[in-house]
Amino acid sequence: MRSGPVDLRVGNRVSSWFVSLPLGNPRPLRRFERIRAQTRELKRNGAASAIDSFMRFADWTGSSRLTFLGVKLISVVRPYNLIVTNVHGPQLPLYLLGAPLREVHPLIPLFERQGLAIAAMSYLGRLSFGLSADWNAVPDMHELPALLAASLAELREAANAQK
Repeated sequence: MRSGPVDLRVGNRVSSWFVSLPLGNPRPLRRFERIRAQTRELKRNGAASAIDSFMRFADWTGSSRLTFLGVKLISVVRPYNLIVTNVHGPQLPLYLLGAPLREVHPLIPLFERQGLAIAAMSYLGRLSFGLSADWNAVPDMHELPALLAASLAELREAANAQK
């Protein structure tokens, strides 16, 4: 979440939306458009502002206790079982002690009683995914990377067919 023009010198602000995934629709572009319409509407309505306000307040107080209590509340309420996030990463090379950063592997820690987390992050024109799962809740997790790759290929093929 950003509050105006993109300033790549600062980090992202935390926000969240609850989106229904149209998993039953067999058409990839239709699924994409339904998710896009939901997120566009949520953005227009300022749906992320409550979480953003809470996080800003927690930062302002300097107390990690507020953040801890917020995480505990979400764990108890549990309005979701999947987190998907994307982060626009740097598109210029990064170095550490002269060594170039070659790849980025994003990771989201799981909250209590959460089944799956998927992170996407770009770096130097490439998109990388990080998948985290509770093996007890998602016993077929080992199949997800191939299914994700196949789904992205299906979406790319459908989009190219529209050109």
